Amino acid sequence: MKSAFVILAVLAAVLILTLARHRETAERQEPPVERRALPVSSGPVVGSAATLAEYNRIRVGMSYDEVREIIGAQGTEMSRNPIGGIATVMYSWRGAGIAGANMNAVFQDGKLVDKAQFGLR
Repeated sequence: MKSAFVILAVLAAVLILTLARHRETAERQEPPVERRALPVSSGPVVGSAATLAEYNRIRVGMSYDEVREIIGAQGTEMSRNPIGGIATVMYSWRGAGIAGANMNAVFQDGKLVDKAQFGLR
């Protein structure tokens, strides 16, 4: 009976310490980043918009400046998360193509790690 009480006390102490550590970690996290929505337009794309040919030229490992130079326009920053010392940033560009065409690119520590597109021509 005494050993069961000791085990229960140790488990309770571990649980309390884990919850306290979790609360401290949550309090140290940076505030959430405000996300900006892309403007929606039913009219023609004005200025530079991403094309399928440009999208196909973009390669993993490129810098944001290299991608921007290929597309010919700044991307809209959609999110920024500094997790584990790695800065992850997602940008979006309006696309030339069907209604709602767009391109997204994800960079970690300044290098492209993933890209996606919808409806580019």
